[in-house]
Amino acid sequence: MKSSGNKPTKIIHCAANVDFVNDEFAESSNLGLTWDLLSYASTIHDFKCFIHVSTLSIRGDGNRTFSEDSLDIEQHFMTPYALTKFLGEIMIKRFHRNIPFCIVRLGTVLGWGSNEIFGINNDWLFQSVRLWIAGYLTALPLSPKQSFHLITPDAVARGLLCLLSKENLPSVLHMPTKPGPCVEEIFDLLSQKAKTKQPMLLAQDSVEWNAYRSSAKKRLRMVVDKIYPPPPPGLHVVDVDSSFSHAWFKNNGISVNDIPLSCLELIIPEVLKIIK
Repeated sequence: MKSSGNKPTKIIHCAANVDFVNDEFAESSNLGLTWDLLSYASTIHDFKCFIHVSTLSIRGDGNRTFSEDSLDIEQHFMTPYALTKFLGEIMIKRFHRNIPFCIVRLGTVLGWGSNEIFGINNDWLFQSVRLWIAGYLTALPLSPKQSFHLITPDAVARGLLCLLSKENLPSVLHMPTKPGPCVEEIFDLLSQKAKTKQPMLLAQDSVEWNAYRSSAKKRLRMVVDKIYPPPPPGLHVVDVDSSFSHAWFKNNGISVNDIPLSCLELIIPEVLKIIK
């Protein structure tokens, strides 16, 4: 959206490095670029809003439930990516307080849309399912009752575009606004569709998973560690409460779609194509 001087009055900043293993560019993209855009926005006299796409992974293992008004809850971080996104929020909130902003914390963005596959090959869940169905992994580092805040890229895009049309946005919003199906439900459905045995679901910090991972070949360990970076010792990710965001989106007539369990069936045909 342009001002009279042909400069933007609103910016959506969603560029980020999300490679959990090769994190050499995380600082420059997640911090340097954020700072550059904030500095640019500060030069525009009628600038209206800086919409910054962050992540729920900054919640880490703090000592209380993580909500929209949470930031520093003395947490530890799962990955360097999560840390840089946390620091990006600090920059926005504390160093550029004169710039109107809205931070949108996303859950787990899966690499397919509601109606069609796109970008699925690099998706963490797709890769997990592929390794399991191909027989490379009989166990996955996921707790059975663990829930994911799943959302598709097209749902994210619709939500962000809706925010562009709104004035006086909240300082923080979460998308999606409630947890999706638990891991056990996801793999129960997928095992039925793939007609194969469900993988063992083991907590990532458990003795059983560490023993299973250690027994795998080096190349497979590297692949698994890229999908599931080993967490710091004793890290247990805290719960998320997004009730404020749920009420705000509802009151403003914005639909932020959560992924239905049936949508996950889209994985199986694509996995089987690759295996064959």
